[in-house]
Amino acid sequence: MNRRDALSILPIGLPLGAMFATARPALAQSTSSSLVINVKDYGAIGDGNNDDTTSINNALAAISSTMGGAIVFPAGVYRITQSINIPKSLVTIAGTGRFSSQILADGNFPAFSIVGQGVCEIKDLTFSQTPGNTSTAGIYVSSSVGNHFHNLSFNTINGIILRGVSETFISNIFAPAIFGTLISLEGTQSPNIDIFIDTITGGAQGNFSTGIGITDGAGGIYISKVNLLSFAYGMRILGSAIAHIFCSQVIMDSCLDNAFQIESGNIMRFSQCWGATSNRGFNITGGSNIWLDGCSVINNRFQGVFVNTSGGVHIRNSQIARNSQIQQGAYHGIHVPPSISGVTVEGCRLGAPEPGLEKQGYGAFFDGGSSNYIVTGNDTRNNIVGGIFNGGSNSIVANNL
Repeated sequence: MNRRDALSILPIGLPLGAMFATARPALAQSTSSSLVINVKDYGAIGDGNNDDTTSINNALAAISSTMGGAIVFPAGVYRITQSINIPKSLVTIAGTGRFSSQILADGNFPAFSIVGQGVCEIKDLTFSQTPGNTSTAGIYVSSSVGNHFHNLSFNTINGIILRGVSETFISNIFAPAIFGTLISLEGTQSPNIDIFIDTITGGAQGNFSTGIGITDGAGGIYISKVNLLSFAYGMRILGSAIAHIFCSQVIMDSCLDNAFQIESGNIMRFSQCWGATSNRGFNITGGSNIWLDGCSVINNRFQGVFVNTSGGVHIRNSQIARNSQIQQGAYHGIHVPPSISGVTVEGCRLGAPEPGLEKQGYGAFFDGGSSNYIVTGNDTRNNIVGGIFNGGSNSIVANNL
């Protein structure tokens, strides 16, 4: 049985942090061999004006004739005028510090590209672009296995684009002002499998930005310790053949649209996640076997959680309060529209923490025509209209305060 199959049958009550500890393999040893090359030894200047593209490629060519090695970028700004293609596996590319070594892309291209190679490491760098570029990315990876990207900063349109990769580790990422997508998993041609994303901090500028985007063909995606602000979508999941998405301690706040936009996928678990001050905390319009456990969904403009799929959505031990900020009492903490079934709400706080702070109409609102839902053991005090609107059929609504 592979790891993803094993995870699918783990007890639902198992904390997601324990799943991460079980599922996450240890990071591989450094990809570097004894060969270490300084790009300045191959003519790179690093002053932000000189075109260092040829010098960097020459340094990579020297690595290509060996079993692998490391290329070091001393402090400086290295301007490039075309994408740097990593020609070989077992290569480490390292700066001397995330804020001291910078790759400046002067044109519409990804700064570094890894296509078909693997077990590469990129660390301790900032990626930036010259003004006026519209489609740059810091790192583009396709058809590759076993890469590590960590301690990086992105001042580019997009951060990291993954297409058809596996066993990829992304950690300690800082992105102060992304216009596109910070981390994009695009599996249209070939799926992305076993991707580990940890400790990400960033903000966005632009109406079409996404913090983490998962599109088509993805399985075994593990995301933890993320804090993203002001994106259009904090996280967006859409497309076909998506399964086994596990998120823990993910904060999405102040989004222009929805904090978590879930349009498809199977077996997705969000543990101790935060969706706040956005249109909706969780907008679930597709997918199946979706679990929200120990989440905080507060201060959103419309509903806290909007469920428009009958694939099975389970909300447990979560705080869903003070939503409907755009108009007091007009929207609800949880809203299940007509024809939707299979929703479970258990052990949640579905109202403001104290009287006088009420905003949302009902703690949970089940429209007429909804069915087969369970709502038990919730605290539904301190809402404008009431605790639970039980308008559906074949339901169990019991033991709520």
